[in-house]
Amino acid sequence: QTLRLTFDMKAATAGRVLEQITASLLNNGGGSPSVVVKQGVSGTDTRLDATTGFKTYVLDFTGVDPAAVTVLGTAAVMRLSFQFNDTAASRSPVVTLRTVSLSRLTGAKFARSAYDRLALAAGDVAGLGALATGSSVSLTTQATGVLQAAQEPAHTGDVTNAAGSLALTIAAGAVTLGKMATLPASTIIGTNTVSAATPVALSAAQVKTLLAIAAGDVAGLGALATASGVNLTTQATGVLQAAQEPAHTGDVTNAAGSLALTIAAGVVDNSKTAPVASARIKGRVTAGTGSVEDLTGTQATTLLDTFTSAAKGLVPASGGGTANFLRADGSFAVPAAAGLTTQVLFNNAGVTAGASEVLVENNQLRLAQTASLATPAVGGVRLVGRADAGRTVPAFLSQDGVLRDLQTALTRSSPLIWKAQAGGASMTALGGLNPTTVGVATGATIAVTNLHTMTPKVEFLVTTAATTAVAGFRSTVMLAAVGGASAGLGGFHFVGRWGPSIGVATTTNRAFFGMGSLTTAPTDVDPSTGISNVFMGWDAADANVQMMTNDAVGTCTKVDLGAAFAVPTTDRTALYELVLYCPRGTTQSVAWTVTDLVSGAMASGTFTTDLPSTSTLLAPRGWMSVGGTSSVIGFGLNSVYLDPLL
Repeated sequence: QTLRLTFDMKAATAGRVLEQITASLLNNGGGSPSVVVKQGVSGTDTRLDATTGFKTYVLDFTGVDPAAVTVLGTAAVMRLSFQFNDTAASRSPVVTLRTVSLSRLTGAKFARSAYDRLALAAGDVAGLGALATGSSVSLTTQATGVLQAAQEPAHTGDVTNAAGSLALTIAAGAVTLGKMATLPASTIIGTNTVSAATPVALSAAQVKTLLAIAAGDVAGLGALATASGVNLTTQATGVLQAAQEPAHTGDVTNAAGSLALTIAAGVVDNSKTAPVASARIKGRVTAGTGSVEDLTGTQATTLLDTFTSAAKGLVPASGGGTANFLRADGSFAVPAAAGLTTQVLFNNAGVTAGASEVLVENNQLRLAQTASLATPAVGGVRLVGRADAGRTVPAFLSQDGVLRDLQTALTRSSPLIWKAQAGGASMTALGGLNPTTVGVATGATIAVTNLHTMTPKVEFLVTTAATTAVAGFRSTVMLAAVGGASAGLGGFHFVGRWGPSIGVATTTNRAFFGMGSLTTAPTDVDPSTGISNVFMGWDAADANVQMMTNDAVGTCTKVDLGAAFAVPTTDRTALYELVLYCPRGTTQSVAWTVTDLVSGAMASGTFTTDLPSTSTLLAPRGWMSVGGTSSVIGFGLNSVYLDPLL
């Protein structure tokens, strides 16, 4: 259905044609020419330009005489041209000439020439389907019917055919095992029928039956082919391969297919090891890594460490001799004695220890001064050396905790003792000590009130108040000296116990107890004003008990014993012990110890200066006075012990 337009090209000029609407084309579809705009092209023959999407008229001049082509009802136009107006306003049409020769003018070329002027788009042509603007066709959804033989292309590969033929041929050798249908396991394709048939999957048994092969049917078989067994000695060559190795069990194991054998742990006992000579040990003394060796005992000891405090091991060489013993540190040495030199050794809970207070001195037993006075266990006493104001004496400690001097025979000593009688008014004298009383000697009543009242005493009392009252005792015979003019002379050991009786509340009272050089009766003066004496006591103004000493001239030396020895203020409550020790010889010294027997407080020291001369004799002496205050006064004496060290 080609639109055929007949143009008279001889008389046509663009100026003679009526003005056309902008962007229009004159058309004759069978009558007078009409104006066609590109948005509403009329006609029956439209074609979609694949490049621009425009619909254009196709003018087919095949077999047409150009002289016969005219546009009816219009002015003549140039041969092989068309009139158009492609401006923005109405105007006379212009003529477009063909651009190709008539002999080459085709419908497509003329259509392109018209399209270039009309600029038609796909939307300008009504009735186009989806295929008109598509770039491809879906055979699944946009195609119907059956492909015809003439449309069949030629195929290559495993299956071939000629173009335009539906007859397909499988190429020789194209069907490989992978392209064949699957078979049941352990089967072979074939037939076991008498006549021809479709192949089937044959089992191994069916194939064997079908083939019925005997040994004689196979040429070249060796002796092993029909043998029931193989002689590995004569009929096997080569080496068994790893893949052929089975799994072993027992002492030596391996995995199947592996030549790596492993000896199981713990299976190699003595019976499976190589025999060894007598008295040998398996090991290695040769330097470096190597084979196990049979070692002698001597070689084996070179491999072992010497024992230490933390690890077992060999005992080191002793070095010979009979006195050395092995110590825990691995050395041999003469055993060291426990403790210090001269200490007696004893078993201290399984450990040898030295007794610090029991010594051997010049092959003789020595009891050192006791540093500890722990009460002994029940059923025994402790023998100790007692420090008695610088003099060490043998003593024993009982279960009651009281330390008592060990009383020895008096055959070679000359102690002077004065002891109070319990409840009596007189003292028992031993060795010639016969003091003179100052005041009235009165037997003290024993009472359980306190330690003072329970201790036997003779009280020397002045019961009539006076401002000069003095009570106590004195010696009329001098007995000892502080040291001597030569070696072996002088010296003494004094021990006495006493306590204030009455008039103690008098704040000015004074006291003296010790060794003095006077034989006359004491007077009411501060005791520190006396000369040639060593004693304990206090002056009227003292708050605490004092230790005092003085030579023949000058001021007395006083040592305050401190708050633990405050001057008493209550009658019959305090009880003291004084110990003085002066060694013999020309070097003078007096060691002293004061003990408050009620509180247990103790003070000690040594005087080395301001002492009575070696030519001045001393004797025990004790008293209390009122200190100028009218009052009663009393002095209680328990005992006096004096050893002149003769």
